Amino acid sequence: MTNKRFLSHPRRRSAPRSSLPGLWLTDATGAVKIDQDEILFCHHNNDITRIVFSGGHQTCVQVSLKKIEQKLCKKKFFRCHRNYLVNLDAAGRYRSGADYISISGKNRIPVSRRRRGVLMDILCRVEDDAELSA
Repeated sequence: MTNKRFLSHPRRRSAPRSSLPGLWLTDATGAVKIDQDEILFCHHNNDITRIVFSGGHQTCVQVSLKKIEQKLCKKKFFRCHRNYLVNLDAAGRYRSGADYISISGKNRIPVSRRRRGVLMDILCRVEDDAELSA
């Protein structure tokens, strides 16, 4: 009498998850590799996150802004508003009276009242670090 347990197919092992370098997101056409340096800002609206790049092109992904924020560099990107994530390297001007960040001269990204002080601290710290290294 043979034991059926030994005659069954061996268990398939799942392939080890390899972490691919870069930021990979899924859009309508498939997986897209996103270069973090090219991102100007991300805007989330109705379960769709629009990512705008420096070349003027953009892509839409069905990923929450929180998940994108977790994958991006914390020193470079800032969640300035519930629906916006900005690249601080691309920021040209912050208007505290109007509460918006100007990105590449034509995009005005709102800054929430709660995040205004944190943004000023970050911008002042970056300015102080630049003075120290010069």
